[in-house]
Amino acid sequence: MTAWEFGLGAACCVLAGMLAGALWELKRVHRVCMRAWMFQASAQDQAARLRHDLAEAQRQLGALQAARGEVLEAAIGAAKLAQLDALRPADSPHTPHTF
Repeated sequence: MTAWEFGLGAACCVLAGMLAGALWELKRVHRVCMRAWMFQASAQDQAARLRHDLAEAQRQLGALQAARGEVLEAAIGAAKLAQLDALRPADSPHTPHTF
């Protein structure tokens, strides 16, 4: 075997080693990218669920505020009626009789 053949063989081994290293690095980068993609998909699913939960909570809050407004209006009406009853004289024909 000549020095020239030995040099070509060594160069081929070095190139094969570099190619194997590059392929291994490419597989590692691919794994990292796939893991990142899975985490991103999971995060997007979770974000969609959380947006849905937020919309449901806001809907329930709106219903609660509407109910609170109705109760407040009823309380104001009852207070006004109580004030009117307090202004009515005791011997008024509209005063209910209690026995």
